[in-house]
Amino acid sequence: MDPTENGSYNSCLVCKTCSSSTEDSNLMLPRDCGRFWSCDSCGSSATLAEVKAHVARGNERVRRAQREMERAKIKRRLEKMENKPTEDECA
Repeated sequence: MDPTENGSYNSCLVCKTCSSSTEDSNLMLPRDCGRFWSCDSCGSSATLAEVKAHVARGNERVRRAQREMERAKIKRRLEKMENKPTEDECA
């Protein structure tokens, strides 16, 4: 089985231990059919439970950022509406 998924690296994670490296070797790849992930560079590993928790935290960060962007968009719309002259003011 190809842990790089035909070079797409879809299931890889950046290794926390050697993440300061700019090389592709700092990636943790799934091993043993996704039972754990390991880094070829430093040997660091993570269990499936750790990977799931990491992905869940990342997904929550994305959801939080989406909510903040939506709030900012609504705020801008409201500010535009407050600054827009009414029909009475235009007459």
